[in-house]
Amino acid sequence: ARSSGGGATELLRQMVADKYFDTPRLIGEMIDHCQVKLAKRFKANELSPGLLKLVREKLLDRDKDEETKQFKYRKA
Repeated sequence: ARSSGGGATELLRQMVADKYFDTPRLIGEMIDHCQVKLAKRFKANELSPGLLKLVREKLLDRDKDEETKQFKYRKA
């Protein structure tokens, strides 16, 4: 696996296109989705840089989930 996270960013872009983020998602849910549905293993620290990039590009938006205190990401 490449450590650059480039693969993760492209995968996240594809997930946006596939309407995955039409529902707000926690990073743990994304990891499960990648593993089960896409047969790709990512850790949270591998997905985070890609998520931040897509937030900066206004492709994704995020809000802090009150229960878990984690960010939920959704299509912007």
